Amino acid sequence: MFNTRLQQAIEAHFDSVKDFAKALEAAGHRGASYSQVRRYLSGRTEKAPPLEFVEAAAEALKVRPAWLAFGDGLMTVAMETAVEELNAAWREGAKRLRRANAQRLGVTGRDDLSQFWELFHDAVFPFARVSGREDGAGEVYLEFADVIASPLAKAGVDTDRVPPDAYRHYLTLVTMALQFVFEAVETAEQGRAGT
Repeated sequence: MFNTRLQQAIEAHFDSVKDFAKALEAAGHRGASYSQVRRYLSGRTEKAPPLEFVEAAAEALKVRPAWLAFGDGLMTVAMETAVEELNAAWREGAKRLRRANAQRLGVTGRDDLSQFWELFHDAVFPFARVSGREDGAGEVYLEFADVIASPLAKAGVDTDRVPPDAYRHYLTLVTMALQFVFEAVETAEQGRAGT
């Protein structure tokens, strides 16, 4: 609802509703008195705020007008840009990891790797949270691949020499075990936080 989004944005950018109303008035926006802003915040007005108010409020609050008026998209352009960049980094990391494992597994088609990939992908997110790397984007995929390969490396096994079927089984088992451990760690941490 408009009033909820307006309240959220005011709280994020101003010390009080009065400060917000003063900023609007100082910028020369009419119809933005403290009492009018309070009416919009109450949600009890019969009419939607005029477009001029929404645009002025969005400018003063440094939010997107479409978000403020209708809840469309994210609150700010900066948030949308950050999400787009993060998604692109995750996709790039995932693509690089898939390519590396596809070579090791001797897989050429997408369908051959999809079952393993779903399992692997499901384990990456708990790993990112447990390792505190949620902001690491695509790098977390590569780090997770190193975690999976580390037992083989410590045993002196060259992963490029492992037959594809054996490597596929190894990756599936290790990924399942790591996913179980990461989820158990998260559950334990949530339990400690709740007490």
